[in-house]
Amino acid sequence: MADTIDALKAAKTADAVNVGRRALSLCLLLAAAAFPQGFVETFSKSFAGRGGAGPGAVIGIAVFFGVVIGLSVFFYIGSRHSHEKIQEKLSAELFGEGCERTRLTRDEMNALLGIVAFAPDPPTKGHLIFESLQLYERCVDAYVEHTPRLRASSGRGGGVEEQDDLLLRLRKKMGYAILAPEQPVVSTRNLSVGQKISVFVPGQRNESFSANVTHVGEFWFTVRLQEDFMGLVSLGGMEKTLAFLRQGDAAYSVTVRVKEISQSGEMIFFHSISLSRNQHRQYMRLDIDLAVKYRVIERVGGFDERPSNELLSAHTADISGGGVCLIVKEPLRVGDVIMLSVYIPGCAINDVRSKILKVIAVEGRMATHYRHLVQFISIEPQQREKIVKYIFDKHRASLQKR
Repeated sequence: MADTIDALKAAKTADAVNVGRRALSLCLLLAAAAFPQGFVETFSKSFAGRGGAGPGAVIGIAVFFGVVIGLSVFFYIGSRHSHEKIQEKLSAELFGEGCERTRLTRDEMNALLGIVAFAPDPPTKGHLIFESLQLYERCVDAYVEHTPRLRASSGRGGGVEEQDDLLLRLRKKMGYAILAPEQPVVSTRNLSVGQKISVFVPGQRNESFSANVTHVGEFWFTVRLQEDFMGLVSLGGMEKTLAFLRQGDAAYSVTVRVKEISQSGEMIFFHSISLSRNQHRQYMRLDIDLAVKYRVIERVGGFDERPSNELLSAHTADISGGGVCLIVKEPLRVGDVIMLSVYIPGCAINDVRSKILKVIAVEGRMATHYRHLVQFISIEPQQREKIVKYIFDKHRASLQKR
């Protein structure tokens, strides 16, 4: 692949050089033929006051600059067209490699080609469908919107069912069936079966109905209300607002159109990519036991009480880019400031100034231990990035084992 890219770049450079040389030669020849006398002599006389330039010189100058501008435009258009052709060829090669890597069948690849056709620049950037969930969901949504025969059908048999199964297989092979914890929800197609949601009528948030997601397809999804759904139906309207909380991520809301309501209390909705995300937690947490060393540097309470600066050992219950949950035998006080060192595999995060936010006593069989919610108040960006990267890597590894 690298050899192909280098060869194409070299060919492009050679073509540009040749075109530039031919353009320059043609420009000089046309300009020379247009001047009735030498360019330098005419130009000098015109600006030195020794005589005005004749009509032939003026015409020659106009022709000269006209040719230069015309050739520049021609060269730019040709170069741009050549660049687009190269990018299109590279994208096609990368798209083919992506299909082979994900082991797509002929039907799945044809479906993906139909989806890629809705990308902003499909000939030159279609391969990015393998790298961007946002692009994939945007294209799938447009693809479904432009298949009215399938979308408008009220049944689940025949072509709709086959197409839905095909797109679901494609989603799994593309790696978009299960989102990593750090990946925000992009579409209602990212909902999971069993997800708890609240159903509202737009503009009437005081009336909410609890429900669970029971089916997620590519054309629509289904929720089952946990209570009398006739109250929701009576409020009318073909649009409902759904709200749900994704653990460790954020709170989401989205307005979706109702496809149908069954007598058993299920509501079927068309999908939407217009989700509103309200930040719930800035950093993803990871439940893990890590070794920790700390010393108290500031105490709250009595002014005569000074920290001992003794280096103590503890371990974590979880960690995030914003802090840790410490497990210690002797409780600290809320507001105490500690200097913390956490040892993650491959490196140590040393001397992080942190503050105790909350202390929780946990009764055990043999003894009581204390959970301390600790916030980093002074941490280097590089240290935080190491923690966040470690958490993301652990989450990805756990997803791959599913």
